[in-house]
Amino acid sequence: MQKRIEIIPILLLKGWIGYTLAALLIILSTAAFKADRQQAAHWRGTYFSFAAHLVPTAFTASPRFLVDTAEVNLFDKMPPQQQRAYRFRNNPALLTEYVFMQIGYGYMCVLARLLFPYNSDSTAIVGLQTLVHLWLCLYLLSWLSAGWKRWYFLLAYACNPLIIRYVTYDFYYFWQVIPSFLLVYSQLGWRGKPGWGGLLGPLLGLLFVMRPSVALAQGWLGMIWARQGRWRLLLLTAALAMLVGGWLYRPVASAPYRPMYVGIAAYSNPYMNNMSDVALYDLYQKHTGTAYQFGTSDKAQEARLTQILRQQVSLLVNIAPWMFLKNAFLNTLEAFSVGYVAGGGDAINYASALVGCVVLGLLLRFRQYVYILGILATVGTFTPYYPPIPAYMYGAYLLLLMGLLPPIDALVKRAKARRRLVN
Repeated sequence: MQKRIEIIPILLLKGWIGYTLAALLIILSTAAFKADRQQAAHWRGTYFSFAAHLVPTAFTASPRFLVDTAEVNLFDKMPPQQQRAYRFRNNPALLTEYVFMQIGYGYMCVLARLLFPYNSDSTAIVGLQTLVHLWLCLYLLSWLSAGWKRWYFLLAYACNPLIIRYVTYDFYYFWQVIPSFLLVYSQLGWRGKPGWGGLLGPLLGLLFVMRPSVALAQGWLGMIWARQGRWRLLLLTAALAMLVGGWLYRPVASAPYRPMYVGIAAYSNPYMNNMSDVALYDLYQKHTGTAYQFGTSDKAQEARLTQILRQQVSLLVNIAPWMFLKNAFLNTLEAFSVGYVAGGGDAINYASALVGCVVLGLLLRFRQYVYILGILATVGTFTPYYPPIPAYMYGAYLLLLMGLLPPIDALVKRAKARRRLVN
């Protein structure tokens, strides 16, 4: 009898024993399913270099994204294993301003370097993301009733290999999930005091500067808080988020038509068949007669690329408007499934859209409107022109899984009712 009493908290993930087991499973999952690929080195290297060369100008009225271009180029040429072990140095070199990405993620890399002063830049940021993932998941577990719901969340999300891949991916995709967790907490009953805005405001402002595409998700979170009457928390959070976002945000030179043009190739068509940035550079060389130069902050080069892409996209919109509408429709449905499978071909991605249609119908049947609109807000800034690849729709997976809890709960209750009738 005593052994049974000791086992029950573990099986239900209840009490300190259950939480310890959950934490161990999450940590083991991050080791077993860690990302085997990395973002392009020249993108990651710029953030790592900024963090290593953090200078007073990073905290002035007009923060500047200063990097050591020579060291970034050196990092770019290293083999993957050496990149993972490399820690950028604070060399007294001539720094140049990087103009192609927002500065936000660089501050997370700074925090990671401070927390893990003896680790490489890559392992430091992955360590920080792992700690945040662990805390977010354990706190959400505490809001779920002990038993199958906790196991469902633990296995379907917290330890899911797809989720873990981006927890251990040394780029900013992981941080897109913060508004989703806050939305779920609020739906489960969390009623944070207004003082939480002092932490959440700067965090959400920094997140916007990392990924401006989260603006709709943050706006939907604000609407939910307003609906729940948490005006003081909302106003303080919004004020600080706008203050930090306004301080750090600046227009970047990266061509806005990049994803719009590449996204055309998501499904078979006679105009574009290479869903890769390589297609952009081939198009640039075709129109200019010169190769696209990487590792520079040449605004003129990016302006030429923008003009070329704008003309090409406008031409295709006029020629095949229905193709763009079809792509947007499929992209949106896939956001309610596993997302777009790069390299999977039309058959797999049409199947993904079909599954998404079924899931969307199920969510509507159980009136999961908050989560439906939350998913649409999370992906709606890019699905009109680009497919929901897992990296981009990472913040939607949590909302999708939590939205499916009521349908699954109904099935569990029905199964228990049938069992009682049989007995």
